[in-house]
Amino acid sequence: MPARQFNLEDESHLHLLSVFHFVMGGLYALGIGFVALHFFIMWMVMKMPPEVVNIMIVFYIVATLIIAALATGNILAGFWLKKRVQHSLTIVVAAINCASFPLGTALGVFTIIVLQRPTVKMTYAANTRI
Repeated sequence: MPARQFNLEDESHLHLLSVFHFVMGGLYALGIGFVALHFFIMWMVMKMPPEVVNIMIVFYIVATLIIAALATGNILAGFWLKKRVQHSLTIVVAAINCASFPLGTALGVFTIIVLQRPTVKMTYAANTRI
């Protein structure tokens, strides 16, 4: 099979994936607001001993940090897809997204499929600075 050149289809797929990574990052950022809202409601409604509240605070902080890392990773992946840089790190973010069913799984799988195309790999290699 002859090698094909980077074409408009590859360009449009990378553009769409970039947009969807920005959207996914925004959804994760929105999730941080829901975590904060959940904590506030739990704290106001439930009358809990201070020890339980301290455990909840640790849980909510850890959850917020994880969600913030996912949001940051997706936003960075969106920029990397636009600039055609950081091929390996974009695949790592896509693989992590696969754990977030169903939207993250679809986004992660499609990102990995597109980034494995030889023409896309050549484009990333051309953008790599030594």
